[in-house]
Amino acid sequence: MATKREKKVVVSGVTQQEMETAFGRYAVADARLAKINAQIDLQVSEIREKQAGKIAELTEEKDSCFEIMQTYAQENPEIFGKKKSVDGAHGTFGFRTGTPKLKLKKGFTWGGGYEPAQRVSTVLHPYNRRAGKRQAACRSRGWGGVGAVPQSGHLRGAG
Repeated sequence: MATKREKKVVVSGVTQQEMETAFGRYAVADARLAKINAQIDLQVSEIREKQAGKIAELTEEKDSCFEIMQTYAQENPEIFGKKKSVDGAHGTFGFRTGTPKLKLKKGFTWGGGYEPAQRVSTVLHPYNRRAGKRQAACRSRGWGGVGAVPQSGHLRGAG
């Protein structure tokens, strides 16, 4: 069933009194929502505590069954052949047969990737395109360097 898209209505011409009223209603709704979520969390915690014994028992059973299935798969690799998984009566099971591989993107080489990795510590923050000019200004203002966030909340550097 497709839902119809509603066009967002742009509100304009709002007075301060209307804004304050809306802000109050927003705060009340937010507080009620927080209270409901707290009650839900409390109820979930109570249910989890009641069921803790069963949860532990079933988790233990799952772990022991998993160990049995894993041992079977490791002792009988011929059932997999070239496949990584096998269909059983109750589902599909399997595991990876090889070691993970790293593959480079087109145009990159292992040698070309090693050198930039060695220089990572000297790379400047991407937002500081004019790092040379900004570095001196940041330090003179006590911001601690090019990539540092200003303490006063001032977002622009000299540049």
